[in-house]
Parts: sequence; structure tokens; C-alpha cells
Amino acid sequence: MKRGIAYILLTILFISLVLVGCNSNNSNIKEASKHQQEINQKDEEIEELKNIINSKEKEISDLMTEKEMLRNKLSSKESDIKYLTEEVDYYRKFIDSILTEMTEDELIEIAKNEVWYTLKFKPGKLEKDNDNEYTPVPKDGKIEVNESNFLVTLSERQTMHRILSPKEYPSIYEKVRIDKYTNHIKIKNYSNYEVQPASGTIVDANTYCFKDVPKGTVIEIEITEQLQKRLGLKTRTVKISVK
Repeated sequence: MKRGIAYILLTILFISLVLVGCNSNNSNIKEASKHQQEINQKDEEIEELKNIINSKEKEISDLMTEKEMLRNKLSSKESDIKYLTEEVDYYRKFIDSILTEMTEDELIEIAKNEVWYTLKFKPGKLEKDNDNEYTPVPKDGKIEVNESNFLVTLSERQTMHRILSPKEYPSIYEKVRIDKYTNHIKIKNYSNYEVQPASGTIVDANTYCFKDVPKGTVIEIEITEQLQKRLGLKTRTVKISVK
């Protein structure tokens, strides 16, 4: 009887040990599997980072190549600028040597091409947006317009770069430029207009805006003899007939 009980107890103990071992083994397997998954994930992250590093290294290499190309272009442009500067200096000295041999009248003709005056008109829109829409006043000074609104603009224009320097040839420019040129024009017989002055780097202008001028009106604009000569007109009186 005692042996039977002992056998049963041993059997129960053995089964318990087996069950505990199985549970422990299953737990270890699950934990090992979890660790392996984490390792695999880290390997993937490492591989992804390696790819990013390789990509960035290629970008750096491309940028370095581009930088070198730009440096070469800059060096080439600097050489071009140096050459052009030397060329400009050469021609400047050559021009100066020629100017010293020219007469005053010849210098005046050059200066007239560097500072000049225009008198133009534009019927229709009272906007000063496009110089190409203006028409020069005819030599005889007679203008006919079919619009009741129109603009008349007197301007003084200069070249951006000059052969004659005003500082070196002040007396020449005194004979070419018209002092206070806007005082050399006068609207004689019509008062309903607006004056719009404008000033820029190479162009100064006075624009006379005529609005709602009645049909049949003849507006007379008088200019001085000095301005007439600079404009190349045959008359000192500009007549605008509104049809």
C-alpha cells in the first residue's frame, strides 16, 4: 500500500516537473522570438540608415562636382571681366586722344547726341505707360486729333554712357543743355489742362494732360527759339486741332 502511494506521488511530481519545464520552455521560446524580432527590426533600421548615408554621400559628391564647375565658370568670367575692363580702358584712352584734336563745333555735335529733347503727343488714353504710343510733333507743328483727350510730353533725354564727360567739358554742355527746359514751353490759349512732371535716371519730362477738349478747339503751344532748334522744328508755334 505504501509503495502504491509513493508511486502515485512520484508520478504526480514527475508530471508537475514536466509541465513546469514545458511552461518555462514555452516562455523562453516566446522571449527568444521577441528578441529575434527586435534584432531583425534593428537590422532593417541599420540597413535603412546605410542607404540614407549612401544617398547623402552621393549628394555631397554631386554638390562638390557642381561647386567645382561653378568655381571654374567664375574664374572664366573673372578673366572675361578683366579683359573687357582692359579693353574699355584702351578705347577710353583712344577716344580721349581723338577728342583733344576735335574742334568745339564737333564736340557740340557729339554732346547733342548725348543730351537731346523730344516733343511728342498721344491722343486717346490719358496714361503715360508706353512711349511707343507717342508720335513726334511734325516739323510744321500742325497736329490734328480725333479724340477729346490727349497728352503732350516735352522731355529731356540723356544717354546712359557718354563720350563727353560733363565734368571735363562743362562749357560744351552749357551750350547744349537748355537750362530749365520746361520754362521754354507755354500753352497760350487754353487753361483746362494738368501738368504731370516726371524725373528719372536718364529721362526727365513734363506731360500736359488735356481732357474733354471740345471739338473745333485749336490749342496753340509756343516754344522758345532755343528749344525749337533743339527739336528741329520749322516753327515756334505748335497747333493742335481737335476734330
